[in-house]
Amino acid sequence: MKWSLLPKLLHTLERLSQHERWTQIQLEAYQIDALDRLRAHAYAHSPFYQSFHLGLTDRPLYELPVLTKAIMMEHFDDFVTDRAIHLDELRGHAANDAGGTRFLNRYWVTATSGSSGHPGFFLFDED
Repeated sequence: MKWSLLPKLLHTLERLSQHERWTQIQLEAYQIDALDRLRAHAYAHSPFYQSFHLGLTDRPLYELPVLTKAIMMEHFDDFVTDRAIHLDELRGHAANDAGGTRFLNRYWVTATSGSSGHPGFFLFDED
């Protein structure tokens, strides 16, 4: 980890530690809001989710279709919410990166082992 990220990490840990004292009602309200924001972002920026959940955007999670790693990887370029990300480029980056170099200068990349026949790629940034 870059040392420049340490202050941000410490601030986030301090903020999150406040959640330990939340009541059940506060926790549930936070979870509902966070899920609503996540789903709104996915529906606004992922062509895959726009079609995969077509007509279901207001439904509870248990009514949504199951998303498997195989489905995600099959539709990866439409699945991701950053339109600059493309699976072929990501595979090339992963094959040539010894670790530490961020994809598109923004994302760290992790991958599953591929024991099912195809590795799954997962990206994350500072936020």
